Amino acid sequence: MNRRLKKNLLSRISLKYYFRKYSQIPSQPSYFHVFLLLPALIKNLPTSFGSFLRFTKVNNIPSTKISHKGKLPSISVLLVVAQKDFEKLIYCINQIVKHSLNPVSKIEIVVPYTALANCINVLEQMDLNIPIKVFSEDDVIPADLREIMKTELKHKYGWALQQLLTLSMVLRSDSDGVLAVNADTFILRNQVWLNEELVQLLFRSPEYHEPYYQIIKKIFPKLTLIPFSHVTHHMLFQPELLRDFLVKSGYIDIGKLMIQVLKSMDKSQESPFCIEFEPYAQALHNFYPNRFEIRRFSNSPFSAMEDNIEIMDLVSELDNQNIYNSISFHSWNN
Repeated sequence: MNRRLKKNLLSRISLKYYFRKYSQIPSQPSYFHVFLLLPALIKNLPTSFGSFLRFTKVNNIPSTKISHKGKLPSISVLLVVAQKDFEKLIYCINQIVKHSLNPVSKIEIVVPYTALANCINVLEQMDLNIPIKVFSEDDVIPADLREIMKTELKHKYGWALQQLLTLSMVLRSDSDGVLAVNADTFILRNQVWLNEELVQLLFRSPEYHEPYYQIIKKIFPKLTLIPFSHVTHHMLFQPELLRDFLVKSGYIDIGKLMIQVLKSMDKSQESPFCIEFEPYAQALHNFYPNRFEIRRFSNSPFSAMEDNIEIMDLVSELDNQNIYNSISFHSWNN
């Protein structure tokens, strides 16, 4: 067997290849595939078998649109964006609007104060008949809380601030639904995010990061956690439900929540907590079981390509092909 062929065969039974292939909507993983993957699973012990079982279960969830009959409610769109993602921002927004079967009433964007003017200039290139407003993060989170976060979190500060900004913007929203999307993620299929009965789409992911759930147990002790992830790079929030959940949990003040997180987190972890997507999804399961329908995530991560044209070429190639619901370009995949 020549070297190239051997390398190709080995790549086809690697966990990375398998997970990307069977994240695709036309593909369904099977528990019987464990025999094909056995060498790769043994090589990646001790977590590989649990990851495979969770991946298989999650990727057998339907990919169909959530049920709806009447006129769909409008939603707003929220993006918390760093300067590094400005080049992707217009494409990200266009994909969201293109594939939302819910009318988009407004788009809200939060950026660092130093990037405010630059972001507004970028958005002037857009040709959308939808109101767009850009906020400085300084006007959303009080300065004293941001200083505490900087001191406690150091290089993790920006990552944590993005989560808190998302929560804060959703809590103040007057929309029935707020679709929060990471600016490095591109929606590829039409979706009903929220139907006429205010039942929302909730994606389930095969990823599972244990520290998230350890801190959620401490911060939100009323929640009975299900062992599946909803950290999916985009999330439809219903502000009404988020407000009710935080009141139930004793966090009327968002600053109080953040301080409690800082006291409870494991500082040795690179990603010690998730305080927006996952707690909200777990709250839906616990308190509002009739307000969501679960669907398969079907997202694939790609390296953050240097050339923006390459990114858009890939988005255009996969758009509306029913292969993935979305794709993400994360710098940590490089």
